[in-house]
Amino acid sequence: MPIFSMTAFANHHTELLDSSLSCSLRSVNHRYLELTLKLPEILQPLEPALREQIRRRLSRGKIDLHLKWDNHQPGLPRLNRAFAEQLLKLCNEIDAMARHSAPVDALQLLSIPGVLEPTTLAGSAGENSVWEEPVRQLVETTLDSLIAQRQHEGQAVFLIMEERLSQLQQHLQAVTARLPELMQQMQEKLEFRLQEAAKTSTMDASRLHQEIVLWLQRLDVTEELDRIQIHIDAIRTTLTQGGAIGRKTDFLIQELHREANTLTAKSLSAVCTHQFVDIKLLVEQLREQIQNIE
Repeated sequence: MPIFSMTAFANHHTELLDSSLSCSLRSVNHRYLELTLKLPEILQPLEPALREQIRRRLSRGKIDLHLKWDNHQPGLPRLNRAFAEQLLKLCNEIDAMARHSAPVDALQLLSIPGVLEPTTLAGSAGENSVWEEPVRQLVETTLDSLIAQRQHEGQAVFLIMEERLSQLQQHLQAVTARLPELMQQMQEKLEFRLQEAAKTSTMDASRLHQEIVLWLQRLDVTEELDRIQIHIDAIRTTLTQGGAIGRKTDFLIQELHREANTLTAKSLSAVCTHQFVDIKLLVEQLREQIQNIE
C-alpha cells in the first residue's frame, strides 16, 4: 500500500448549461484533518455534505477547498416581493411618525440586500438539489487528482527516507564492528588511570576492578545500538505497510532520536563522536521528512 504526502494541489472545472464550475483543492501539513471551504452563496447549503465527502477520502492535512461559479449568461435578478412589501410597510409606518416624510425611492429600496434575488445556478434560489450531484462529482474528480499527487509526493518522501535509513544502517554497522576494539582500548586506559590513582590512595584491587566495570558499563553503547536497529526495522516495516502511517512513524523516529542523543553522550572516541553526530543528523532528517506524511 502506498504512502501519501500531505502537500499537494489539484484544480478542475466543468461546464454546466450556461455556467461553469471550478474546484481547487490545496493540502498542506497538519497534525489532524482541518477543512476550510470557500463556496458561492448558492452552494452554501452543500457544505456539510462536501465536508463529509472529503473526510471519507482524507485523514490528515490542512485542506482548502475553493468552489467558483461563473455564469456566462446572467439573467436579470428577481424581486423578492414579500420582502419588498414588508420594507414598504415599515417605510409607511415611519412616514406616519415623521413630520416631514419623503417619498420612497425605488432605486434605494432595490439596493437593500434581500430585495433582489440573483439568478442562481438552477434559475431558482432554492433549487440546490439540481446542482448537488454535478458539484459532488467535480469535487470527487478534484479529490482523485489531489490524492494522486499526494501519492506521487509520498513516493518521493519514501525514497528519501529509505536512503537515510540505509545511511543510518551503514553508520550503525561501522560502530558495531569497532565496538569490541574501542571497549578494549577504553578498558586499558581506565585500568592505567585507576592504577596510577591507586598508588596515592588506599584503593584495593577489588575496588579498582569494580570502578573499571562501572565505567565500562556507563560507556557501553551496545543496548543503544540494538535499540536503534530495532527502530530502523520497525520504521521500514511501517513504511512498507503504507497508508496513514505518519503518526506511528513519527513516534518511532522520536524513540530513534532519544537513542541517538544517548549515543552522543556516551561517545567512546573521536571516531565514534563523528559517527554519532552523523547518526543524529540522519535522524533529524528523517524527522523532517516524516512531517510530510499523512
